Amino acid sequence: MRSRIELESEGAARLVSHEELLDICFMLVVAGLDTTRAQLGWMLYHFATHPEDRRRVIEDPDLVVSAVEEVLRYYSIIYGDGRKVVRDMEYQGCPIKKGDMIYGMTSAANRDRKFEDADSFIIDRAPIPNLAFAAGPHRCLGAHLARSELQIALQEWLRVIPYYHVDSDEPLIERGAQLSLVSLPLAWSTAEEANGLLCGSQSPATYALDTAVVMALPPLTG
Repeated sequence: MRSRIELESEGAARLVSHEELLDICFMLVVAGLDTTRAQLGWMLYHFATHPEDRRRVIEDPDLVVSAVEEVLRYYSIIYGDGRKVVRDMEYQGCPIKKGDMIYGMTSAANRDRKFEDADSFIIDRAPIPNLAFAAGPHRCLGAHLARSELQIALQEWLRVIPYYHVDSDEPLIERGAQLSLVSLPLAWSTAEEANGLLCGSQSPATYALDTAVVMALPPLTG
């Protein structure tokens, strides 16, 4: 694999070093797996605690796209990112020197007043670009894949488990540079209980599930 990866360095192509290759692999795992997993936890949490939103998505699957986009905006798991200042400047009266480090709060930007009623979760909100995946040259390369994964996950989860809830009275705990949940205990109905909740042409066999608890994110160890 290494022999096929080259970098442009000082005008000449060269092979990546072993350390650079490890960095690339680490970034692929962290950016392509951990972030989506963390966002999935908050998405399942929202629809477990907001049955009206859950009902609307079940009844109108076309809402999945806007629902996921609102999850990304409202539950921003990447709350900011650092940048190095490349020249002396002043921003809104604050002097900034070349070489200074600044930290942009992208999660706060996702609650900006450009979003109508920004502190409310609006499942059919009109599309407005947000900073869940950053923007510009540093925009997340996996944004389209992550969106697709979340949309498929929500659609399939609600198809199989339309009625579920958070199965704990304990407060949820966030961790890490990403605002991911340490754990998310979820429970859903047995087949007999679900039969009384089904409507329309859906078959009771579709929801023949035992009562269960899911840990959407595993607890930390060590």
